[in-house]
Amino acid sequence: QNFNLKANYIKILTKTDKQLLQHNDFLKLNHFKEILNHKQMILKKDEIKLKKFTFISKASHEDSKEIYSFFRKYFDPYLFYFSQKNLEEKIPNILVYKENQKIRAALIYTQTLNANFLDFIAVDRNLKHKNVAFALLNHYFAANTQNKFFKLFVEEKNQKAINFYKRAGFCFNHINLKFYRNF
Repeated sequence: QNFNLKANYIKILTKTDKQLLQHNDFLKLNHFKEILNHKQMILKKDEIKLKKFTFISKASHEDSKEIYSFFRKYFDPYLFYFSQKNLEEKIPNILVYKENQKIRAALIYTQTLNANFLDFIAVDRNLKHKNVAFALLNHYFAANTQNKFFKLFVEEKNQKAINFYKRAGFCFNHINLKFYRNF
């Protein structure tokens, strides 16, 4: 059925292509086109080798506006789903790297009972330290040792990010997250 929807985004999470087929008629009738395909990667806790980096810190509430602006320059609004208020509530789950009192890299994560999800990571170029992304990832692991699994979604065409996560021990599972829009 065509619902005459206004300009909209949709995301669909599936394990199999068969599950996605269930939505094809709706997507076609309502003029949705795929714009991004993310694949889930997972890491088991026992595969982690932790290192300590002194230049990574937990975010503070005073950082929230700057963190919001920082991530907005790297992610489209439909992908970066946190409002500034939501981000304020996530402060305990945000790690940052600063140079000259300015945020130059950050990581946001979400905890669940058995797993931990890396929601977003972004790193500026030309930093004093060359391993900031790896350091953020290590602090993320260290802050969540109680979890059995670490999960994330990566854009299927972002080979640089995929290689980074593979070097950290992540591997793909069968879950896809596809983004569509009808405008």
